[in-house]
Amino acid sequence: SLIYRPANGEPREADEATKGAAETAWRVLHACKRQPGTNRDGSIDPEAFAAFIAEARRLAEESDRLVVCDITLGEILAHAPEGSDGIWPFEPARDALENSPGDEMLSGFQTGSFNKRGVYSKGVFDGGVQERDLATYYRSQATALEISHPRLATAAHSLAKSYDRHGLMEDLEVRLRREGH
Repeated sequence: SLIYRPANGEPREADEATKGAAETAWRVLHACKRQPGTNRDGSIDPEAFAAFIAEARRLAEESDRLVVCDITLGEILAHAPEGSDGIWPFEPARDALENSPGDEMLSGFQTGSFNKRGVYSKGVFDGGVQERDLATYYRSQATALEISHPRLATAAHSLAKSYDRHGLMEDLEVRLRREGH
């Protein structure tokens, strides 16, 4: 509530203390990679995970911030580990994303997936190799999810296509460099 205004509300004036608190809240929220329900040993309790998602959504709905809540939850779920079957993301995250009522959580998941790559580097003439590898990864995950989680599979296919396009752009940049443009 410090960071985002209500969906149907007016912007509010904030004093310096509120602005500072909001900035801190934003940094904490957007640095969150740990999954809800994570135990001290690193395992994730599926029931605690689901309860956290449900309670966060309930509180966000009460404060008229459900859309931004779902987007942010999706961004966090992008950092979920692989499931016991080797498919990403793990089963509780798959279910939360698949069963989310709108597209906001899936949209946040896509954004979080792009952003988790972080800063990267490559040689001047490497082209789109890294991007093609990412596209292959996301495509394989999407294919594995098509039957059980079709909405999530569509989002993962979209990630793969984006990296395909980015890889082609990187290849074109290399070609232009080699030709002296």
